[in-house]
Amino acid sequence: MIRAGFMSVECCRAGDHLPGSCRLQRLAFLNRFRFSGGHRSARPPPPPLLAIVVLCLTFHSAWAAESTGRQIMERQKELHEAASERSSLVMVLVDRKGGKKTRVVRSFKKTLGSGLARSLMVFTEPADLDGTSILSVETEPGKGSQWIYLPASKKLHRLASRAKTDYFMGTDLTYEDMETDDLESFELKLTGSSQVDGQDCWVVEAVPATDAKRKKSGYSKRIFHVRKDITFTLKVEFFDRRGRPVKTQTSHALEKVRGNMWVARKVLVDNSRSKHKTLLGLATFEVDVDLPDEIFTERFVAAGRRPQAVVGAGAPGIHAP
Repeated sequence: MIRAGFMSVECCRAGDHLPGSCRLQRLAFLNRFRFSGGHRSARPPPPPLLAIVVLCLTFHSAWAAESTGRQIMERQKELHEAASERSSLVMVLVDRKGGKKTRVVRSFKKTLGSGLARSLMVFTEPADLDGTSILSVETEPGKGSQWIYLPASKKLHRLASRAKTDYFMGTDLTYEDMETDDLESFELKLTGSSQVDGQDCWVVEAVPATDAKRKKSGYSKRIFHVRKDITFTLKVEFFDRRGRPVKTQTSHALEKVRGNMWVARKVLVDNSRSKHKTLLGLATFEVDVDLPDEIFTERFVAAGRRPQAVVGAGAPGIHAP
C-alpha cells in the first residue's frame, strides 16, 4: 500500500552488505598489522571478521556523518524498492468514539521497464466495497493519473487533480498518499536527529520544490524520521497547506523480507484533526513476483477483472524468492 519512502508499508535493507571499498580497506588493514618495516610484526593480526566489522562500521559512520537529506531519502528508496510487490492488507478504521470498521485489500505494484511505477488496490471486504479498485499510473517522474472502479456502476472514473487530497474509503489516507513520489519534486533537508521507539533517527524535512507541486499537494511539508541503522522511515509527520499538523504515520513490527530488505507489518495513521485512526496490518507480502503489465491498464480494471490472488492469502507471512 503505502510506500516506504514516503507512504509506505515501507521496506528497507539493513547495511550488512560489504562494499568494494570495504574489502580493499580490509586488506590494507590486515597488511598493516602483519608487517612492520619489512619485518613481521609481533602483534598478531585481528580476526578477519572483526576487521570487517570495524571497517564497515567506520565506512557506515563516515557515510552517515556526511549524508544530506536527499542522500538519505535516495538511499532509502534504493534499498527498499522491489521490482514488483503483491500483498494482502487488513485495514481497521477507528473513529473518535472507538467504533471500528474493517477493510480487506489486495495490493499490487510494479516498476515497468521504463522505470515508471504502477499500482492497483482491490477491496475484497466488506461486501459493499468488494471489487472496488484504485489504479495509479505514473506517466512521468512525479506525475501520473488515478482511476477508481465502482462495481455498482461498472464504470471506471478518472480522479480529478483536486480530488487527490480527499480521503478515500473512510480511511486516513488520501489519494495523493497512494501515488509514487518523485524525490526530485521535493526539497529534502536534514534538520537533525531524533529517537523513535528507542531507535536513533535522522530527521528529514520534505517540502514541494515547485509552485505546481505546492498547488497540487495537500501538504506544505512532511517530516520523516528515518532509522539510521537500516535507513527506514519509522515516523512521518504531515502538515497542511497552512503549516498546521494534520496526522502522523508510524511503522511497527518490522520484519526482514530477504537479505537487507525490511517491511513494517503494522502501520498506524493517527489523524489528530479528525480524531480518527487507521491501522494497517500486512497479512502477506511477496516481492519480485510475476505480475503481467496488463493488470495495470484501464482496460483490465474497467472490465471488472481481478489479478491473481495473493499466494498464501489467509496464511500470514512474508514471501521472497
